[in-house]
Amino acid sequence: MPLGTEEEDEPEEPRDRNYWEGKASPATLALTDDILEDIVRPVEPGVTLKYNKNYIGLARDGTATNFVTFKPRRQHVMLEFKLARSEEMNQRLQEAGIELLTYSARWGLYRMQLTRPDLTEHGDLLRDLAAQAREQYGL
Repeated sequence: MPLGTEEEDEPEEPRDRNYWEGKASPATLALTDDILEDIVRPVEPGVTLKYNKNYIGLARDGTATNFVTFKPRRQHVMLEFKLARSEEMNQRLQEAGIELLTYSARWGLYRMQLTRPDLTEHGDLLRDLAAQAREQYGL
């Protein structure tokens, strides 16, 4: 008799848009789509969303390109830019009034909460962050 648990035999839930609609909300997934179109694709055309269990990343031709990652929630999207920490960037973000979360030193991520008004108000700054993250990521 093979040893193991019943849980091992259960198929893993697919990680796709439907999974994230249940985890977040249709409104924040629409905001994620808009961030992709308005912020990310102007600096890296051709990337698509890649749905994972704990975050939504970016992919180009099926290969992960996670210089920006998304964590949609019910009311906002946690947006993460893979950037080295700098005082200049801290100051720019604070002056803009973007709600910053703790910088992730372990992963080198600027983390922030965005709502639709933030996207409209801070689009230029966010595109600049995406461009810098893309460059530091090595693309």
